[in-house]
Amino acid sequence: LKNSNTKLVVLFGQNKNKIGKAIQKSGVPMVYKTTLVDALKIALRAAEKINKKTAVIFSPGSTSFDMFNNYKERGKKFKELARSL
Repeated sequence: LKNSNTKLVVLFGQNKNKIGKAIQKSGVPMVYKTTLVDALKIALRAAEKINKKTAVIFSPGSTSFDMFNNYKERGKKFKELARSL
């Protein structure tokens, strides 16, 4: 992350603190959210502030069993939310 063009990392889920601790020395700003909905909204707002062509990458860093039954359910929910925004 340190040498990337990453502007913000949005963390959510049961491992958000562990992942945040692992990447905190990168210097990239981090935001902690509790739900996928909140994470997606903050990522979209941040991207719009930076540039209309900014990409938002949904890259799960671990399982989401605290919120979803499996990766398919998580991906389906992400697609639904992204399309609704």
